[in-house]
Amino acid sequence: EQTIRDFAVAGLRQGRQEEALKYAEQAYGMARAVRDDQAAAAYNNDIGRILAAMGDYSRSLEHHLQSLAYYTEVGNRLEATATESLLAQAYLLKKDYPQALRYARASMTEAGVLHRKPELQGSARVLADILAAKGDYRQALQYFKLYKDYSDSLFNDQSRIQLLTRTAQYDYTQQASSLREAQAR
Repeated sequence: EQTIRDFAVAGLRQGRQEEALKYAEQAYGMARAVRDDQAAAAYNNDIGRILAAMGDYSRSLEHHLQSLAYYTEVGNRLEATATESLLAQAYLLKKDYPQALRYARASMTEAGVLHRKPELQGSARVLADILAAKGDYRQALQYFKLYKDYSDSLFNDQSRIQLLTRTAQYDYTQQASSLREAQAR
């Protein structure tokens, strides 16, 4: 299943939406066949993303709303938050700004409650895009600055983790070398 999903994601990134849709639908069908509802909801969101990229916003929204209903039913707040952001993006593309704002704000609020920087970053970006599309450039700029702050913070977190990993590897190598020298004496 995961390999099929990888093909779908790669197809979407490379602009081959028809191919991506075929793979995503295959992965979704396989997940449903084995009754893996969590995976099916994720693949359903993939299908929604692809349909949005193809300009089929109504079908995209149907898929995202199905996934949101599942995540809400099982209490998966993190995936529900991510799906709300996808809904906001699809409604933005459809130019239904009130609905786009509704889902973007819900996503931003829940991401804040969950203290999830990646979701806060995504929600801030989609809010900036919606507000800019509505012509509210002052507020759009505020959300874009917030998006950049979260982007920088995530980059710094990643850099810090890489530095700590390298430091730990260096310390381990030094200790192992010292131990080998001590054992050789």
